Amino acid sequence: MAHQINLIVGDIFKESESYKVASKNAVQIVSYFHSSPYFTGLLRNEQRSCYNQTISLATPDETC
Repeated sequence: MAHQINLIVGDIFKESESYKVASKNAVQIVSYFHSSPYFTGLLRNEQRSCYNQTISLATPDETC
């Protein structure tokens, strides 16, 4: 089921230029946080402050 959903979402992103740009930008932001323990820590602190939890950032090739 998850694989089918991934295929559908992938097709949507292929058809929409604005989704492609948004996806590319999101991957760049996540990659930046992954490369900086300092800013990852700040993000986690902010998440805990606002939501009482942290949310993992993942790129399309990662699984959680």
